[in-house]
Order: sequence, then C-alpha cells, then structure tokens
Amino acid sequence: MLKHELEQALTKNTKDVMVIVGAGVTLGALWGTEQYPRASWAGLIRDGLAHAVGVGVLKQASAERIGTWLESDDPTMWIAVAEQLAKALGGPTGGELKNWLRRAVGGLESAIRERAVLDVLVDLERRGATIATVNYDGLLEQATGLRPVTWRRASEVERVLRKDARGILHLHGHWEEPESIVFGTSSYEDVVRDEHARTVLASMAMFKTLVFIGHGAGLADPNWGSFLAWTAKVFAGAEHRHFRIAREAELDELRTPELQAQRISLVGYPGGYENLGPFLRSLVPEGSMEMESVQPVAPIPRIAPTVEHVVLLVNIGENDHRFLPREDILGHGGVSEHAQVLEIRRVRDLKLAGPPQWRAIAKGIDELIDAAEQALRELKGPACLVIAGAAPIPVFAYLGHASKRLMAKVLFVNRNDTNSTWDRIGPFGGPSDFPPSLREIFALDEPTEFFEPAGKVALFVAGSTIYKCSPEALAPVTSAEGQPLRCSYRITTPVDHKASPMDAGDLGALRDLTSRALAAAQESSPRSTDLVLAYGGPVWGAFWLGRMLNPKASGNIDFPYFVMGKGYLRALASQMWRQRWIAGEPKILFLAAEPGDATRTRAGAQLTAIGDALGAERGPEARHGIHFVPSTTVDKLTVLLDREQPHILHVYAHGGVDGSLAFENDRGDEQVVSAERFLAALRSAGIRPDLAVACACNSAALAPELLEFADCVVAVNSKVSYKHAKVFMGAFYGALARGRSVAKAFDHSKAHVGLVLDPEKQLFELLSREGIDPADVYFWRPPS
Repeated sequence: MLKHELEQALTKNTKDVMVIVGAGVTLGALWGTEQYPRASWAGLIRDGLAHAVGVGVLKQASAERIGTWLESDDPTMWIAVAEQLAKALGGPTGGELKNWLRRAVGGLESAIRERAVLDVLVDLERRGATIATVNYDGLLEQATGLRPVTWRRASEVERVLRKDARGILHLHGHWEEPESIVFGTSSYEDVVRDEHARTVLASMAMFKTLVFIGHGAGLADPNWGSFLAWTAKVFAGAEHRHFRIAREAELDELRTPELQAQRISLVGYPGGYENLGPFLRSLVPEGSMEMESVQPVAPIPRIAPTVEHVVLLVNIGENDHRFLPREDILGHGGVSEHAQVLEIRRVRDLKLAGPPQWRAIAKGIDELIDAAEQALRELKGPACLVIAGAAPIPVFAYLGHASKRLMAKVLFVNRNDTNSTWDRIGPFGGPSDFPPSLREIFALDEPTEFFEPAGKVALFVAGSTIYKCSPEALAPVTSAEGQPLRCSYRITTPVDHKASPMDAGDLGALRDLTSRALAAAQESSPRSTDLVLAYGGPVWGAFWLGRMLNPKASGNIDFPYFVMGKGYLRALASQMWRQRWIAGEPKILFLAAEPGDATRTRAGAQLTAIGDALGAERGPEARHGIHFVPSTTVDKLTVLLDREQPHILHVYAHGGVDGSLAFENDRGDEQVVSAERFLAALRSAGIRPDLAVACACNSAALAPELLEFADCVVAVNSKVSYKHAKVFMGAFYGALARGRSVAKAFDHSKAHVGLVLDPEKQLFELLSREGIDPADVYFWRPPS
C-alpha cells in the first residue's frame, strides 16, 4: 500500500513532490570508484582529518583521538568531530577549508560511475518535482545541468519553491560556497537560528510531499531533528504523508514512534545502495508521467565560470637555450595571456651535481609549490594548474609528488623534441581522471626472487624499447644509503617511442600496473617500504608517476638521475630531509699541531673524545674514517689537503686574533701561517669540504673566509681551553653520528657544555654559506 501511494505521488502529483537527497545517492553513483570513501559523511570527515594532519594544522594524535568519536551512533558526536576539523582548517572563510572542500568534494561529480538514481531524479525534476539535497557535492547539478541554490540565498530559494525558476536546493550548503556549509556545531546553530531557513522547511512540510532518498543517520542531526520534532507537533493529526526510502535491512531499526509522529512512512528496497536506482525506476517508468500537469519554468542560468590558469614553469639544466620561454607556453598551451606564471630557473651541470646541489633544486621547487598554493587560494573561480618547462626526469617526478597538495586540475604542456610537436596532457584532477587505455602495450614483470629480506624496492618504468635498467644500474642509489635492493619490478613495452610515442591514454595502464607492483611489494613486507623510481619516457609521464605514487608508496621515494656511463645517481627524493649531504661514509681530515716551543694543545685528548663519540654511535669502524695528523707541518699542508679531499676538515691548533694559525716546522717548533696563506693553500688543493671545524683560539676571524670553500664552518670567537674544546667537540661529533644535522648537533653541543662546564661561556659559532641551511646538512643516517 505505501509503495503504491509513493508511486502515485511520483507519477500523478509530481509537481507537489520535493525529493530530499542524502549521501546514499552519492554513494550509489560513485560505487566502486576511488572517490567512494569520501561520499559518506563519516568518510568525508576522516578525509578531512587526514588532510589537516598532512598540512600540519592538526597533530596526528589529536586526529586519532577525535576520529574515534565517529564510531559512535550519535550524530551529535559526528558533528562535534566536524566542528574540531572546521576550526583546524580555519573555519568557513579559511583558505585551507576551501582547499580541502575543492579537492575532497569538488572532484566527486567527475567520477560518476552509476547514473541510474540520477537519471530518475532528472526525469522527476523535468516533470515538476523540486529537488533538494543535504549533500555538499555537485552530482545533481552535473546530471541536471542546473545550478546550486544554497539556503543562504533566500530570494532564489523562494523562486525555486514557487516554480518561477529551476535549481537544486542545497539545504546544508554547497562546496563552492564554503560559508553555506552546515558542518560543525557552530554552523548547525547558524542554520537552526536562521528564520528564513526554518520558514522554508515549514513550507516544504506543509505544501509538499517530502520523499527522503539516501539518508542514514542524517535525519537525526540538529537541523533536521528540530525540524522533524516540530512537524510531529504541528501535523500530529494530519492525513498528509511523507516518505523515506531505505534499505529493507534498515526498516526495523528506523521504524520508531518518533518517525510515525512525524508522518514519515518507510518504503523499503532490497540489497544495498547499488539497487536504489533500479527500485526508483520501477516506481517511475520512463514516459509514465503526465506532461500536461507541469508548466514549463525557466532554469536559473548556470553560467560556466571562466577557468583561471596558474603556470608553473620549471627550467633546470645546463643548456640555457633549450629552456622554454613563457611566450611559447601561453601560445601552445591554450593558456590565457593574463595567466600568472611562476618560474624556477637553474643553470648547472647536473652530471656533476651532488646532494647539496639537488637539495637546492628541491628547495626551489618547494618554494614554487608554496607560491602556487597561495596563487590558487586567491583565485575566485575554478582553477587549472599548468605544468611546463625543460628539466630532467627526476625534477618533474619530484614536482609531481610535491604538487599533491595543490587542489586543482592539472594540464601538462611541453615541447616534444622527437617530432617537433607540442604535447597537452590533461587537464586531470588526479589519476582517477585518466582516460581508459586504448592499447595494451605495457606489461608488469614481477620479480621471481627477492635479493634481500629488507631494503629498497625498485620500480622501473620504460616508455619505449630504448630504455633499459638493471639492479646493478641502481647500485649507486642504494649503496649511498647503505640500503640493499630488496626486489625489482619492471613495467616495459615492446614499442619504440619514435614509431609510436606515449600519449595520455597510456597513463591509465601505468596507474594500474604501478598499483599492482606496489601492492605486491607491500604484501611481501608490510612495514614501510622505500622505493626507487627509475623511469624512461616523456617528462609528463614522470610528473604523473610522481603524483600517482603518493597514496601507494609507504616510505621514501627516490627519483634518481641517469648519467650515461655512470648509471642512476642519487638526485631528488620525496623526503629530502632524509637525504645525507654526502654519499658513503664521511672522511674526516684532522690536522693537529702541537709545537714544542708553545703551550700544549693536548690534541690527543680531543681526538680521543671525537673517536669515542663516533665509536659509541656508529661502532668501532667509524674511527677508521678519521685521518689524524698529530704534528702537521707547513711543508706537508698542501699535499695533505690535495690528497685527502675530506668531507670534514678539522683543524686543531693555536690561533691569532687576525685569523692566523700556528702549525709546525720540520724541527717541531711553531710556524705561524697567516689567514691569507692558509686560504691560498686551500685554493691550490681545490678542496671543498662540506664542513670546516676551526678549533683554534680566535678562529672566528678566519671563519667568513672559509665559507669560500666549505658549506658550514664551526669556529671559536675568543680564547678556548683544551677542556672546553674537548667537551664541545665530543658532543658535536656524537650528535652528528646519531644522524643529527649540523645545526642540531651544534645546538646540542652548546647545551651540553652549559651543563658540564660554564653556561655563560659559549665560545663556538656556526656559520653557513649563502643558500645553505645547516639544518639540512646531515652526514650520517640515524642508526636503525
């Protein structure tokens, strides 16, 4: 009987029906897609908590604590979680909340997989039914072509209700209008207090047959709860009936005295959300509705907003003439000439680049991403991020990984030097937007055996037959960190890139095969897995591989650089802070002088303190990295410097106020070397230590000049006793050996000296070359 009454209301009295859509409709439309988890309210909140932790506005422990509230059956607990999340993201006007809503909700409409329910709703709307929703997404707008009308737009709401215009009523707000979102406790209070919103709800119940579709706990939230309690009082004796369509398995739980008092009747359908569409179509067969009962009305015009572009132009390499100019990107990319262009440009020989140079590139890219994030925040309408430029593969792979927090569709534009054409790949909101592959040319070769029980996993992706890779070729990447190669996965193709180059249609296949490889790697080792991505192909492929690895790779991702004759070398990585400043174990050249005709320096005591500190943290073999020269004579100085080429140059001698140093002559007596002569010796040897330690009285006078050679310098700003120097240096090298940065080790040593000796006597200074941050300089990994 109830089903028949509902069918009559939908087909005979359609203009008197208001369908109120809940999250179940979105869940059904996105069934089986990557976006499905965010379609439910609890899933959306969990996504928001993860986003808040990822951008650093909420601590992981706090997110986990308040996330447990979602396990409650009480909707007010969910709203309390949402309130905490909204505050963490800056509230309704905060840029971070807008950013998250654009990413988490704005992309749902492009992922529709099952249209059955939406097609029925389209039919009902065209025949005169009013469509309202408590969802924030735009799926109904995508299906109907109408525009969203939120509860805050009073006059437009009235026009829709009076049938003077057409639109989708968003009773709890729409993601493009963050101020309208009814989310946390405070926003619920706003809408409950809003007189116009409550009047609208009252008129709906009085003059419309309400049909609730796809609602779970949502009808018990404060807004609906107070409204439905009001209807129970006002319409207690009314014959007019409303309907709630729910799964048959839920009917017993939902059938309560309160629901009966609210004059809401339950109509069940079998199975899960995926069966909702066929059930609705059985109630409303196509062509069954009376056309003449509905007067045509004008839709509220949905004006397609102009897409604004932010261009990230990345030009890095040694051949400046091959860099792509701004004008070419705007001309070939279909980008507005008014687009904001943000550029990073570096000219250097990357074949000779070491960790410091790659770290500087990473810092530049990170700053570029920060600037792009700010630019996107300031845009009023929909945005498209354009990636372009000329740079090596690891640069674009790193950029793809780092760009995960930029919530906009991405278009990649670059010049194809193979055939002198221009590629335009995208725009894609993410890997789920990739078009289906039209050719099956890629295959995944899984490893038949594992080389080591623990270590890095290699993923080699070849876009053409010309690209080759072997485990041996990756040895420089794995050995530099002391992590062996655990296993290697290969995605290969029999196609030559000149005859049949990669195109956007191949990205879907690479996404699927990459996911398979990473899932298999994680299954073999459930703990966090470090990954090496070796790729050969167009640079836009490197960008999207870097971006699609984000949710799949659980550890650090290396993006190595291929150099002919040397193989793959360490370059960029997803966690650059884990990258050491050097490859291999540090070499320390300890130059000491203890002239017989001068005060004793007790060099042996300092060597013992440093050796003991390294041995305690890294094992006895760490001492072998120190080349100790106990009586450094001036005539051997240039030979020692030229031959050793150390990572750390440690000088322990007497010093003068002018920066001079006292070494020894061939008789063992003191021989003073001026600052100018010492620097000349460094220049002649071509020495480039990563750290110079001048443990000599007044060596701070020499320190600024040492920055010509060293990235970081530790020096003394006055007279220093051997005991003070011994305590400081033992603590300093011990902290370095524990995997602390130079900056952290320096601060630790100062604090240690303050505890052990005199806290007022802080005699050591730390300087660094321009562009070098001592907080980034690491010589050892933390012990595992």
